[in-house]
Amino acid sequence: MERGQTKTSRGVALLLALACAAQLLVLTVGTQAATAATGPTAWSLSWSDEFNTAASARPDSSRWGYDLGGGGFGNAERQYYTDRPENISSDGTGNLAITARKETLAGSSCWYGTCQYTSGRVLTKNKFTQRYGRFESRMKLPAGQGVWPAFWMQGDDSGSAGTAWPGRGELDIMENVGYEPSSVHGSLHGPGYSGGSAITKGYTLPGGAKFSDAFHTFSVEWAPNEVRWYVDDVLYETRTPADLPAGSPWVFDHPFYILMNFAVGGQWPGDPSASTAFPQALLVDYVRVYTPTTTTTLPVTAVRSALSRIEAESFDAQSGVAKEATIDTGGGQNIGWIANGDSVTYRNVDFGSSGVSGVTARVASAVAAGVTGTAELHLDSASGPIVGMLSLTSTGGWQTWASKSATVTGAVGVHDLVAVFRSNQLADFTNLNWLSFTAPAPATTTTVPPTTVPTTTVPPTTTTTTVPPTTVPTTPTRDAYSRIESESSDASVGTIKETTTDLGGGQDIGWIANGDNATYRRVNFGSSGETGVTARVASGAAAGVSGAIEFRLDSATGPKVGEFSIANTGGWQTWKSVPANVSGATGIHDLYVVARSGQPADFVNLNWMTFTRQSSTVPATTVPTTVAPTTTVPPTTTIPPTTVPPTTVPTTTIPPTTVPPPTTIPATTGSFPFVFANNTGGRWSNSQIYVTVLGQSSPGQWSYLKADGSIAPINHLEATAPGHLTKNGQDYPNMSFRVDQAPSVRLASRMEGARMYLSLGSPLYIPVSADDKGWGGPNVNDPGDPNTDIYFDWYEFTYRDGVYAFGGNTTQVDQFGFPMTARIEQTSTGYDQTVGTTATRAEVYAKYAATVDPAFANLASTYRILAPRTSPAFHGSGPQANYLQSTIDQTWAYYTTHAFTLTRLGQTFTGKVVGTQLQFTKDGTGPYILNKPSSADVFECSGALASGGMRPVELEMGAEFCAAFNRGVAINTADWYRPAAYYPAGPKNDFSAVFHTLGIGGRAYGFAYDDVADQSSVKILPNAKSPTRVTIGIGW
Repeated sequence: MERGQTKTSRGVALLLALACAAQLLVLTVGTQAATAATGPTAWSLSWSDEFNTAASARPDSSRWGYDLGGGGFGNAERQYYTDRPENISSDGTGNLAITARKETLAGSSCWYGTCQYTSGRVLTKNKFTQRYGRFESRMKLPAGQGVWPAFWMQGDDSGSAGTAWPGRGELDIMENVGYEPSSVHGSLHGPGYSGGSAITKGYTLPGGAKFSDAFHTFSVEWAPNEVRWYVDDVLYETRTPADLPAGSPWVFDHPFYILMNFAVGGQWPGDPSASTAFPQALLVDYVRVYTPTTTTTLPVTAVRSALSRIEAESFDAQSGVAKEATIDTGGGQNIGWIANGDSVTYRNVDFGSSGVSGVTARVASAVAAGVTGTAELHLDSASGPIVGMLSLTSTGGWQTWASKSATVTGAVGVHDLVAVFRSNQLADFTNLNWLSFTAPAPATTTTVPPTTVPTTTVPPTTTTTTVPPTTVPTTPTRDAYSRIESESSDASVGTIKETTTDLGGGQDIGWIANGDNATYRRVNFGSSGETGVTARVASGAAAGVSGAIEFRLDSATGPKVGEFSIANTGGWQTWKSVPANVSGATGIHDLYVVARSGQPADFVNLNWMTFTRQSSTVPATTVPTTVAPTTTVPPTTTIPPTTVPPTTVPTTTIPPTTVPPPTTIPATTGSFPFVFANNTGGRWSNSQIYVTVLGQSSPGQWSYLKADGSIAPINHLEATAPGHLTKNGQDYPNMSFRVDQAPSVRLASRMEGARMYLSLGSPLYIPVSADDKGWGGPNVNDPGDPNTDIYFDWYEFTYRDGVYAFGGNTTQVDQFGFPMTARIEQTSTGYDQTVGTTATRAEVYAKYAATVDPAFANLASTYRILAPRTSPAFHGSGPQANYLQSTIDQTWAYYTTHAFTLTRLGQTFTGKVVGTQLQFTKDGTGPYILNKPSSADVFECSGALASGGMRPVELEMGAEFCAAFNRGVAINTADWYRPAAYYPAGPKNDFSAVFHTLGIGGRAYGFAYDDVADQSSVKILPNAKSPTRVTIGIGW
């Protein structure tokens, strides 16, 4: 009965999707022809409640418990569930009456405000569960608009695909919505087929009869891999794993408990009307549960012999594969479209009492050179013990068949066999026709004729045979500190891959709801552990839909090492980077990313995640309070072009390409050129402009780009190699080249998460960690950082030819060094976009000095203008730490006496400030709380506006307020999405205002949430093909 999740089009709001789903349900209902049922005579009663108790007696507490409250139960239901006899008790005539009343119960609170109805819900959780059998009840249903009675079951917490709904499974024996008085529905919910996408069929009484007119019997017969639904012993629906969406697991393989309830209102039935009668009851004559008395009552999966050929297409369950005709010897079908993480399950495989020694698989593949994969053979589940592993490569064609063999150990007796496929890339990589196991060779004995050798002279046999251990290959480790692409999961429950429009393109995983999870095997967190994680997420969740993402080790219920909440980001492809603290993970573990929510609807998409290492070479993300404020440097608006020496390190000592490491990737023709345009007006020659490009050339491998287009992995030993850099007695690798050496350089086909530093007069001094897993960028708030007296700025981009669309952005989130532009061209599509600023450095400084409040003046120094989020002056005990406090106070005071209302993206937020908290609702759900932020919280977009303990809707509102306060429009929500109103007179982020004023098209990245209302400087190509060129303009 947990309807709230829809795995359908992302562009449709949840309520509309559910309404459409309900319409479809109505259309599938029809009068069913009578089909003979097995009947209870073939069963043995295992549990029951006849409800033959006195009037007003409550249900037997040894059999039933209660669900209580008015939280909506994921469906926007309007009742408050109680355990009062007025709502749940015997009617004195042999029935349990679950009664809904139109009343307000003192002390009750519902999700929408004051409760309007009461009712009841009982369940056998922790009291009775059973796997398989016949579950039956005789009931008389209520009727009327807005009533929603149900008799249903949920899996206990040992669900095969997760402990949360829908991973543990839901089996609806009977549901009725009051506006369909003649019809009921039977449904299955699981990962990939829940909520409005459930596997559902309806039954309609013949002759216009209504279920409220008389008692009727509702039952299911549940067997391994099959569920059958009956009304009055008329079979109207049968479901098996073959009915599930491709890639979705059958989760009806463990004990379930029983629930009965009478809901009022909700997304499916709608709210009651004036004509709906109250009070009114769901009457239950009995609930009975049976087990089979004969082996023919319930179908079971036959035992397969492992020594007979197992045809691939005869699977009992699958994830991600499809059947197709084969031209291999014998014809028939094979399974294909097999990619990393896909699996097939064969139930009840008998390996015999002596086990098996080997396996042969018939496979075909046309993958490219270098693409490899394996088929892991697990017992009983996809995470069960591995007893063998087949190595798979190209055979020359998708129907060019070859036999591959491997050793098998540890498979004895009857087990489910699960083949899990792994590959070093994401695309389909093999087809499978059949599997066949090999029996162990029989032991040989030698009979010695007694007449030939007297037994008294035969010495005892002392020869021993040493059997070498069988080595089963393991999944390669992943580096936790390199970007983990979400779609590269080794296993998943409930998620679906889709194309993403995020920076870098490729795929994300979506349709993520409560209980869904993704597994990333053998993630190496190293010996020092991690301190944080950043995840790239998007959400267009509907009203009241929210949740969190947990990071757990080794299982979906293992130790939780981190968690962050998810808010609506403005759309299913409106991406934000969300940070969270992480602790307690060292060494190698399977990483489980688990979705949690208080309701069943989809609430997030995930593109990637990256963990942060404990390393001194990683630049700090917090502002140290011990650094002397920059107020000691007077502001300057007329810097003479020759007052700062153009070079602080003689260029003759910096030959950037003289030390190619032995693992350098040779230069190639590349995918497209970066062209460097020197727009400094002669202030800096090409020999004085240095380029340092750092990014990931392959998963986990940080590399740098050289002048000839070759890619070299970062290497801390280069800090002492010939041609290395030295400053203040410290040695650094030389990873730069000059523009005179490469006025343009062709980028290799892959450089992800990259940063292109441009520096003037000197290269940058960038340390590399001792394990070559990380590097440290400039930290200008550290007086000892060697880059504080160097002019630099940067461009961020990511690219993987044919996989990710090229995308990049200029940024002033941390600082401004000098003017830059980035022009992306793709002649095949006519795409031609430029971001950045064409103003000169002197014009920027002059505009800054002329327009900013004096509090911002001292952020400007000879080498850069710091952003307030970076400057110690705006934090801690700095002189401007409370700069925005007056406008924050004014805004909070205003919303104490005035209603807060924000309408955007079809959603409405309303509320009021009480004390220091904004208490608000979103489309009627809530209440939610946003604490009053500090000035530093606003500039950093952190603290009260974004912290790990906040709920998703609260984080969503925090991002909105962060942008509104920085833009100076917080007190008038009508201006929050009106760019023409941004940056009025008064306290605001004057630093950001300058760069939006001077930015091409008014775009800039002036603070962390500057992408709210699409104001940032990010540009992404519309496809994954390479740009014609990217021109980086260096101004002065």
